[in-house]
Amino acid sequence: MANKETFELEGRAYSVRLPNSKERNEGDRIYSKAFSAAIHDGCFLDGQIMRVAREHGLWADEKDAEVAALRAELADKENTLEEGGIELDEAKVIALEMRNLRAQLLINNLMLEELKSQSVNRKADNARTEYFVSRCVLDDKGRQVFKDLDDFYLQQNGELAQLGAYHFSRVWYNYNEESFIFPEDKFLKEFNLEDTPQTLKKERKPFLRGGVPLEVKEEILV
Repeated sequence: MANKETFELEGRAYSVRLPNSKERNEGDRIYSKAFSAAIHDGCFLDGQIMRVAREHGLWADEKDAEVAALRAELADKENTLEEGGIELDEAKVIALEMRNLRAQLLINNLMLEELKSQSVNRKADNARTEYFVSRCVLDDKGRQVFKDLDDFYLQQNGELAQLGAYHFSRVWYNYNEESFIFPEDKFLKEFNLEDTPQTLKKERKPFLRGGVPLEVKEEILV
């Protein structure tokens, strides 16, 4: 797990680190305090959000069925792409269809995220993360950028605070760019099929499992 990440802003170097044990304990205290405050304010727990959303017509069984169908279709196409043994032009169509399916799932996920954004759990987690960012963003000399949590709140809409929060989340959640490359994007890039070309490959050989292509003869159609 990476415990540090660097970034630049206006020619100056900054870094973010993981919180130490003392800061983690304070973060847990802040989480508990924010959790209790949100409960007192009448916010719902994550587990209650969907029930309330259904009661108010913001989500329905039909949406669950739609999401399940999209995931099943995406998994089926992913298996076909992984197995290989099909023509490259057919595989390209499948990969592009996977992109479309994933975009539809993203829309539904954004709707769910919007519903859950005001939950007790999310408010408490945000409060803890904001404290960590206020402590763990450092300048090029290793000094804290924000004096304290209040100073962070005063600057939280600024570019430095937002970049610091972004890079902290990458370290905190052990972000790995490779894990966010979808199979269809990897395939399209590997076979140089990301753009829709003006020319077509008339004669193609099947690609092999594991992304190892056979020799491909190309003929330009005009």
